[in-house]
Amino acid sequence: MNTELAMKVINKALEDEFLKVEKGKLKWKGRIYCGDFSQYYKRENCYRWKWGDEGRFPTSLLESLFDTKNIGQSRQNGKNDIAPDGSVHVDSWFN
Repeated sequence: MNTELAMKVINKALEDEFLKVEKGKLKWKGRIYCGDFSQYYKRENCYRWKWGDEGRFPTSLLESLFDTKNIGQSRQNGKNDIAPDGSVHVDSWFN
């Protein structure tokens, strides 16, 4: 997580108010999963999640960073969900 890309995304998320610091912990106002992105499906006229292919998902590290539990299970449960408004904006931070 201590990479140039991670720091860029965290700073951009703070700047765009998708992320805030609360009691010394990061609080995310949406979805952040390693390499996952929203993909547009013309037939359904919506964006759905497409899992990234960047290796092992750092469940423990993310749960500690965001002071939450079940991030890995949440990712699995939401795999086929429609991506929320703003997901394309968040995806742009990774470019």
